[in-house]
Amino acid sequence: MAAEPFYPRVFFRGRWVVAGHEAWARQVLAVHLALEASRLGRVVVVPGEAVDPRVLDALAGSVARAVLDNVVLGGWELVRGEGVMLVLVEPRFLKSDYPGYGSVVAFVEKRRGIRAPRGWRRVDMMRVSGRVFELSSPLFTIRLVVSPSGVRPASAPGRLYEKALRVLREALIDYGELRVRDAVDVLSHELGVGRRDARRVLAVLVDKGYIRVESGYIIIRY
Repeated sequence: MAAEPFYPRVFFRGRWVVAGHEAWARQVLAVHLALEASRLGRVVVVPGEAVDPRVLDALAGSVARAVLDNVVLGGWELVRGEGVMLVLVEPRFLKSDYPGYGSVVAFVEKRRGIRAPRGWRRVDMMRVSGRVFELSSPLFTIRLVVSPSGVRPASAPGRLYEKALRVLREALIDYGELRVRDAVDVLSHELGVGRRDARRVLAVLVDKGYIRVESGYIIIRY
């Protein structure tokens, strides 16, 4: 079975706050994420008062093998379990935690002073151009095309570099952060190349803007 792409897989565990200015884009991404997660297990979606209930129906056909029966709309206490995702759309406030869930993702309006609860990771959602939005956190930056009909990656690198990015994403998910020297080791092992060639692959990814290096750590931008 092919591995899940970095988006949506990065959100399948942990606690996340996705903050953006455009309500429609937040709602589309939230519902799309829930449908993607429904292929793997139960998902509880808690919609705020401003959520358009037609978004779920509009996107239902955009995710291959989505299991609508796995998507539960209502309060966060309805279904819980280690393999269950909780998606909060436009919540009025955030609790410090929602016990009993494998992952929790909250989509909120980006406004001054908003902070992710302690232990949560924040992702900023910003329009880059047209329908292209950037999801940015201290660990990664992803560009997605977000439209009323679905969500997809904004672009793709060449085959070798796409594989290298996939390897780096997997390592980032597994370890949480990745130093340059560790990235070289991972690429060398997974691509079956020497460390010198692995460094060249990293250099190309940096040059093309797919990753950047900050204080010796790898930040994924795609």
